[in-house]
Amino acid sequence: MTRRTGTDPSLANQNLSGEILLIGAILRQTLSDARWDQPSQTPLSVHQQAIAFLYDQETLDWWAGLVGAEGDSMGCALRRAAGLE
Repeated sequence: MTRRTGTDPSLANQNLSGEILLIGAILRQTLSDARWDQPSQTPLSVHQQAIAFLYDQETLDWWAGLVGAEGDSMGCALRRAAGLE
């Protein structure tokens, strides 16, 4: 069996730049806030801001551009992951 470079999850952090990891962490927190995983620890205003962020196409286009993704596709994927679509 041949293993392709970059497909081993244990090597993921070695293959990604710090900027990409930071962007991923920010988007992961946004998803958590939008899903409202811990309502007792996440204020309603933060939850609402996260949802607004996920529907702001101009903002999503900007973030997608940072990682070389397409804004529409990334927005749809993030909203699905947050349970909004």
